[in-house]
Amino acid sequence: MRWILIIILSLALTAFIHQHIKDTEEKEMLRNELFDLMWEKDSLQSIEQHYVIGTYYNPVVNQCDVDCLFTANMSYIDTIALKNYQLRWVAISRDLLEHYNFDDTIIVHSNNQKINGLWVIKDVMNKRYQKRIDFLVPLDDTLQIGKIALKIKKYGT
Repeated sequence: MRWILIIILSLALTAFIHQHIKDTEEKEMLRNELFDLMWEKDSLQSIEQHYVIGTYYNPVVNQCDVDCLFTANMSYIDTIALKNYQLRWVAISRDLLEHYNFDDTIIVHSNNQKINGLWVIKDVMNKRYQKRIDFLVPLDDTLQIGKIALKIKKYGT
C-alpha cells in the first residue's frame, strides 16, 4: 500500500515540476527527491541489486563495430535524439545477462546526479568485462561520467 502512495506522489511531483518550476537549481533538487522516492518505492518491491562499475561509450566504429548505429538488440541509435539526451540507453556486461534482459529498464544510483534514474538496456559489452555497465552518450558528452561505482536494479519488477 505504501508503494502505491509513493508512486502517486512521485507522479504528482513530476507534473508539478514540469508545469510550475522555472528555476533550474530548484528543478534539479526536486528531480533528486523524485529519484529518491523512485528508489525507495522499487526497494520495497525488489531486493536484487548489483554493484557495478559504470563507464561510457559513443556510437563510433572504434568503440563498437562496423554497425555502430545499431545496438546488440538491433535498436537504431538516433544520433540527434542521443545528442539531445533523449536516449537513456546502456550496455551491460555479459555476466549481468543472467539478471537482466534487453529492453529492461533499470534504476541507476550513484554519486553523479546527472546519471541517476531510469536507463534502458539495449546493448552488451565485450566479453572481457564483468560487473560493468556502459552509458551510451554523444561524442560531446556533458554528463561527465568517467569511471564510477554505482548500484543498479531492475525497475518495476
